[in-house]
Amino acid sequence: MTAITNHMPTAELQALDAQHHMHPFTAGGELAAKGARVITRAAGVYLTDSEGHRILDGMAGLWCVNIGYGRSELADAAARQMRELPYYNTFFQTTHVPAIALASKLSELAPGDLNHVFFTSSGSEANDTNIRMARTYWAMRGKPEKSVIISRHNAYHGSSVGSGSLGGMALMHAQGGMPIPGVHHINQPNWWAEGGEMLPEEFGLARARELETAIQELGEDKVAAFIAEPVQGAGGVIVAPDTYWPEIQRICDAYDILLIADEVICGFGRTGNWFGSQTLNIRPHIMTIAKGLSSGYQPIGGSIVCDQVAEVIGDGEFNHGYTCSGHPVASAVALENLRIIEEERIIDHVRDVAAPYLKEKWESLTDHPLVGEARIVGMMGSIALTPNKASRAKFAAKPGTAGYICRNRSFANNLVMRHVGDRMVISPPLVISRDEIDILIDRAWVALDQGYACLKDEGLLKSASWRRRAIAAASISGVTGTRRAPTRWPVDIAARRRWFWGLFARRCPAYQTRRLTGASAALCARQSSVCAHCGASWRGMACHLPSGQTDALCRSHKHRLRCTVRWLQSCRKSWRPVHGHPQATG
Repeated sequence: MTAITNHMPTAELQALDAQHHMHPFTAGGELAAKGARVITRAAGVYLTDSEGHRILDGMAGLWCVNIGYGRSELADAAARQMRELPYYNTFFQTTHVPAIALASKLSELAPGDLNHVFFTSSGSEANDTNIRMARTYWAMRGKPEKSVIISRHNAYHGSSVGSGSLGGMALMHAQGGMPIPGVHHINQPNWWAEGGEMLPEEFGLARARELETAIQELGEDKVAAFIAEPVQGAGGVIVAPDTYWPEIQRICDAYDILLIADEVICGFGRTGNWFGSQTLNIRPHIMTIAKGLSSGYQPIGGSIVCDQVAEVIGDGEFNHGYTCSGHPVASAVALENLRIIEEERIIDHVRDVAAPYLKEKWESLTDHPLVGEARIVGMMGSIALTPNKASRAKFAAKPGTAGYICRNRSFANNLVMRHVGDRMVISPPLVISRDEIDILIDRAWVALDQGYACLKDEGLLKSASWRRRAIAAASISGVTGTRRAPTRWPVDIAARRRWFWGLFARRCPAYQTRRLTGASAALCARQSSVCAHCGASWRGMACHLPSGQTDALCRSHKHRLRCTVRWLQSCRKSWRPVHGHPQATG
């Protein structure tokens, strides 16, 4: 029989796809108009599409094809197992050899006393299992009220209702009634975006101590577990400061709560060890696994559980499971994948060859005018795009605009590089060579150059306004380093004025130097002020609401505060008080 790879023209395949295939995390109408890219084959680190383009896969599929594409050994393992035992369940007090062998191998590879495995078909299912398991564990210990699970904003733990609730993705929570009750979120350790004026070490400690604060507020007798990825993958490859994880470990130990390490992305060599927990010295009670377990060749996941939890769960009946838990074909393929990683010393290749070289090349991207930060752990890295490196500024455009433009340029240059907001991320196959890393970096430079030119041509190389950045910075406490809850603006107009100009006085050097000379009369609500940059006037300090309403305008002429914002942002333009209400000229 002849293998069919691309038996129809691309346009026809795209049309059929648009008519019948609902894609995950995709605006269907927009994709239908554009047409999906049709991938027809793959080998090593390269994909080939229906038009014959050879694409370097900088994302290893979806963070998962660790041993690369086209390994016939895994196809052979699947075929052998299908002929021998294509399926049987592990309910009804039965088991089979592939599930036994895989569970035994995973307990050998996992650190510490993580010696027990509950199999699933995905990371989402595994994290749903972890919710049930953590709550059942405490209930069987006589503490059923100990049920709250703490996670982090911008974390990704899956897309089912349970695992999606554990994650902290706002766009996911906006759909489908998430999060479910009993899940609490604290802030992520993203120093670049949220660290303000704190040093990374201070910020890492402050963000870790939010866990302790949350436990104290919720009640130690109410909190069952804390779940986190060693390195936040889908959140943008967020690498916590060095002080973060030791403090998290201390808090979990001190308050007797379960620590769940989501290793779906970080596991099976991605960080230069078998598991990210080993790289970052984390001692979890439960590890979530999937993706690299089979290098994506078969859908399989699971939870690796420590002796303490497994013994308690095993004392009763755990009323939980899936049709394909420990599927024999998926288990056989995963075993063969682990054999290849081990016998071909792929993790040694990552640790000694690929990761150090990729780190050197990846960090060199900070020389590009669009790149402010480059972070990388093992074979997962990210760069932060910014219009202003010195201030770590965000773009004035809608978040993700710059990232989307650069991602499109990357795809156009045959490199799969993903964007998360205005961060570009990579996670290539672990078997990538030095020469292939050079190609990846060369294509990344081209994508950045073209993205920069596009942003410049479209007038998008602008920083967010001073006022927007100041309010964001003010929401980070200099004492605790924690992001406060969204500010409720005072109802009283005068109180709003005092709040904003108090913030302005603290943060604007120009105002600090002028206010003693009487020039601050230009900011008095009882007078009008005029911008020396364009001559536009407005009425003092009437409120500028966060909803975008423009009461802080010239009330007669409705002149928007573009020039005002420029002055506040740069602190280089001067103001002069005027009497009466001159005509607006802007």
